[in-house]
Amino acid sequence: MLFTVDPMTGFYCLIAVLLVVGGLVLYNRREQRRRAANKIENLLSEWELKWLASLFECYVIGDYSGLVHKINEILEAANTDEKVAQELEKCVLKVLRHWADADPTRKAKALEALRVVGKVVDQPKANGGPIASPAKV
Repeated sequence: MLFTVDPMTGFYCLIAVLLVVGGLVLYNRREQRRRAANKIENLLSEWELKWLASLFECYVIGDYSGLVHKINEILEAANTDEKVAQELEKCVLKVLRHWADADPTRKAKALEALRVVGKVVDQPKANGGPIASPAKV
């Protein structure tokens, strides 16, 4: 025989191949999680939930110390009702606008809801004008 393989050398080669394949599988799973987190981050940003979106952004880029700092900032801001109310107000107005624009019959209900909380500054136009203050949305 021209080529003989020591059993231990063959065993070590098999272990090396299994480690490489296992590493590639685990890497692919991590990348899938990051892509999913990126989609969630984009969705949260679109719906004006910037605090939560910043958490997902830190996870996507792998900035775990930044993630801890963002959590700390959110917890500190959550202790003040005003900041929480401002963040949630943006999101609620965006959801209400989307809900009202989806069906023209809902616009009157949306306007009434905004009047109750005092957010309507413009009367609706015939072409579907603003239902909330542009400064607040």
